[in-house]
Amino acid sequence: MSSNTAFTPDNVNARAHRLHQKAQESFERGDIRGALEGWRQAEELFRDGGDVGSRIAMLNNMAEMTVRYVDVSRGVELWRRAISLCEPIGDHPRQIAMIHSLAGVLIRQGDGAGGFALLEQGLALSEKTGDLRAQSGFLNSLGRFFSEQGDHARAIPLFQQALRMKEVLDDVKGKASVLDSMAGAMARQGDYPRAQGLWRQALELKKKLGDLGDMAATLDSLAWAAFQLGDLEHSRELRLEAMRLFAYLRQWPNLVSVLVGLNLDGAQETTGWLAQGLWLALRIPGVPAEQVLQLTVKLVHALPPGSELAPLLATTTLLLVDERGKLAPGWEALTRKAQQLLDVCGAVTYPDPEHRASLEALERLVGERGWLFPPHPWRA
Repeated sequence: MSSNTAFTPDNVNARAHRLHQKAQESFERGDIRGALEGWRQAEELFRDGGDVGSRIAMLNNMAEMTVRYVDVSRGVELWRRAISLCEPIGDHPRQIAMIHSLAGVLIRQGDGAGGFALLEQGLALSEKTGDLRAQSGFLNSLGRFFSEQGDHARAIPLFQQALRMKEVLDDVKGKASVLDSMAGAMARQGDYPRAQGLWRQALELKKKLGDLGDMAATLDSLAWAAFQLGDLEHSRELRLEAMRLFAYLRQWPNLVSVLVGLNLDGAQETTGWLAQGLWLALRIPGVPAEQVLQLTVKLVHALPPGSELAPLLATTTLLLVDERGKLAPGWEALTRKAQQLLDVCGAVTYPDPEHRASLEALERLVGERGWLFPPHPWRA
């Protein structure tokens, strides 16, 4: 092959596609940095080859993984770059989808004004392009935004409008999502019976779809509502069902989120569940520092006074908060809380940077029969 043909757009793009495939394989092995580097190189080659659509795909992949595992602000910038490439080539579906994703990230990061502006932008673009499915999604997200701000008078009509669109589209999954959102709004107002009714409707739709992950999320919401209404036994049954489903699906971050929400009741089984949550949090890089700290605080309170495990867990947690929390909003406050926990529990003489001692201690605490999932061999 001559030097003139080696760098034609077709050949450059073919090399880029191979890099993308290798990056995907790296991601599936759990090598996040290797995947990001592969996508970065592929994006540069797609740029040289003039393949804008594939560039957008690479930037979107990089943005999602960077936000989740590396640096939120860098991921936001990658999404903005990808979005800016969509308009010139008229790729409105991906533009709309990425605007929605970016809006959610900004809101979770505390930039409500920026997130709200993007939701309005996305709604306007979806109306302009006649994308009814996207419109209903933005209306649902705007409803959640106002509900979380306490402005239920503005939230409910948006949910109702979204629900009507989902029915027109015969979008059963989307209808269940809006019902979930409406239930959350009712719960924030303290109307737990009405929230339960809406969550039950959502659960029935999800059962028809056979979506076990979504079913588990709604079961957890129903467990929370039952707890608020004082039905502690039913709440525990629902929560256990949700935990088992997430464990069966190996949706570990979702399982950790359920375990973080457990209420201390003095039961040995609950202590074992909290220990499993922290065990998972030590294993999974994507678990936020705030959840690691919440699990540790609850577990330390559940342990007998003077437990030798408390100082080890407190030390490990401070290391993890320092490692994972620097990119999160309120990192300084998280670090102070982790340090306060350490001051109460005491520190171990030698920190445990690989968390092996903590993992082994948590496994002993759970015992052999109390696991929601098999810890060995570990399948991430």
